[in-house]
Amino acid sequence: MLVDDEPIILEKLTHIINAVATDCCNVATALNGTKAMHPARMMQPQIIFSDIHMPLMNGIELAQALKQILPESLIVLINGYNEFSYA
Repeated sequence: MLVDDEPIILEKLTHIINAVATDCCNVATALNGTKAMHPARMMQPQIIFSDIHMPLMNGIELAQALKQILPESLIVLINGYNEFSYA
């Protein structure tokens, strides 16, 4: 699953994953943490890549919420900031 508030980022990451992991099932996407919760519950993805800085629910808040309902899922936070101290 990919979660990012930038549609172009979602499009590019989806394209990369589909090109590299040709046997991958589904790549779900969401534009923010709030919108990611329902599909994550339904699909129970093994890996979730999430932007850290998003409106409504940031990536850290999303990771905390998802770990409660999907403790086996791997959550990877991605950051587009030059300053890593935010992460």
